[in-house]
Formats: sequence, structure tokens, C-alpha cells
Amino acid sequence: MAETKTIESARPLSEGVAKRLLQASYAELVVRCPEKQKGALPDIASLFTKRELKKIAGFSRARVAELEAWMMAQNRRFRDPDESVDAAVCRLGFSARPNRRRRGFAAMAKSS
Repeated sequence: MAETKTIESARPLSEGVAKRLLQASYAELVVRCPEKQKGALPDIASLFTKRELKKIAGFSRARVAELEAWMMAQNRRFRDPDESVDAAVCRLGFSARPNRRRRGFAAMAKSS
């Protein structure tokens, strides 16, 4: 009988790891509003390479492995070392904001 490997449902991300990710420069590339960044943690984490994370204070090999398991449960992965940050951001596939109406120049001129 073939052995199957299943991904264990990941534990919630520790507060310390989440805090360090939110303080990193990539967080603003995903969501500018700090109040909404916590909801985008999988996307923020996916912009890092493992090597970049290991250079951040508090990210040991064990923490990176923990984060990687959590990301796998979120269907995300770390950025490959030869992948640019731009390509990784494009991979995220942002959607337009549904509650925001676009206003053309004519509409703005009428409201002035």
C-alpha cells in the first residue's frame, strides 16, 4: 500500500512571527493600510525568500520551517531566489476593490 503524505493543518501563526512580517518593507507592497495588513499575511510572507527571512532577527531555521508549513496550508509559497519581487507581486493577483466607485474627470468636475 502506497504511503500518502498529508499536510497537517497549520497552527495559527505566532504573534511574534506575524509582527516581524508586518514590520518588514514588503508589507506595504501588498496592503498600505496597517489595519488591513494582518489579513494579508500569507501574501506578505510569500514575497520573501527563505534566505531573506533568516537575516531578520528572530527568524531561525525552525521559525522559517514553521512559517513555510503555515504558508503551505494557505496555498502559498516563498519567493524563489531567482524570482524578482515584481514577479512575486504580480503572482498575487490582486482584485479591484468592489466598494470603490471609479470617478472620471467629468464627474469630478461636476462635484467641484
